[in-house]
Formats: sequence, C-alpha cells, structure tokens
Amino acid sequence: MFVLGMVLIHRYIDAAYSLLILGLATDKCNATNSPSMAYLSAIIVYLYAHDFQQAEKCYNDCSQIEAFLKSDHNYCASKFLAAYTNGDVDEIKNIAQSKIVSHLDHVVSGLACITYIKI
Repeated sequence: MFVLGMVLIHRYIDAAYSLLILGLATDKCNATNSPSMAYLSAIIVYLYAHDFQQAEKCYNDCSQIEAFLKSDHNYCASKFLAAYTNGDVDEIKNIAQSKIVSHLDHVVSGLACITYIKI
C-alpha cells in the first residue's frame, strides 16, 4: 500500500527506494522470490519515472545479489533496460505483459504497462 501512496503523489524515487528496502528486508529473512520481485519492481518504477541512469544503477547493484542475478526477474529487468535503451516500444509492451511482470504488485505492473507509452 505504501508504494501505491508514493505513486499516487508522484514520488517515484521514494517508491523505488521503498521497494529496494523491502527487497533487502525479505532477503535477510531468507525469502526466495520476494527480494527479486521487489528489485524488479524498483527498476520498473525508475523506468516509469524516466530515470534510466538510476534504473541501470539499481540493476547493476541488485545484480550483485546472487539470488537476483540467477532469477527470471533479473532476466526480465535486463530485457526491459535493453528495450528501453533501444526505444523498442513493442518489446517493452511484450515484457510489460509477461507473466513475470503480471505477478508483481498491481501498481508496479500497471506502471510497466504504461511505461512504453511514455517513451
């Protein structure tokens, strides 16, 4: 719910930061999937906010975490970043509608679905 509140008042950087904190917290609890979902969500929020440099930095930092590095969420994030770099709207749309993104928080998956419109 906190992320929804931050998004509603256009505080995307705060929302992404909260997702990163959530990822770290769930990683410390030895959760298996939640950290990677939170990291991918943060990257999507940064892309939605058109902060590609921060999204890329976030991706690189999160890729230092072995669980994220080996996850499907990492692969999805790398595809998102590549498509965003290339301005490939169709690829961004395909990734945004993927099963991995659809399992994220509904606010984040909604942002992913309209990210391609904002390019």
